Amino acid sequence: IFGVKPDLLPDPTVDWATFYYDIEALNAREKRQFNPLEKRNRGWIDLKAMAKMYGGKAEVARRKVVMEARKQEEKMRKERQRVLELKKKARAKSSARSNEKKALPRTSLLSWKQDPDAIGLGHC
Repeated sequence: IFGVKPDLLPDPTVDWATFYYDIEALNAREKRQFNPLEKRNRGWIDLKAMAKMYGGKAEVARRKVVMEARKQEEKMRKERQRVLELKKKARAKSSARSNEKKALPRTSLLSWKQDPDAIGLGHC
């Protein structure tokens, strides 16, 4: 179907996962075709149906590996999100500290009221 010699593809009874991924890649390279039964554009080969009919225990093992990889990716995504949120909080905290207005010490205000000469105003 794909213009590839059958002897170039791995034997599905020996290496199901590689065979599956090769067929998946070949199927993805081709233009989708209209399926009149489903009234949709689909690939030449229905990978789910192929896996269900021919995959057997090897397909179960392949799906298990895929699910573990997805779980690991999700775990890493959540960890990256957590780190980004912590960095964002740290930046907000540091900018809040730098934006705080520094109040004059109360003693400097009192000394001005008590002694106008201290700041060079003389007697008013």
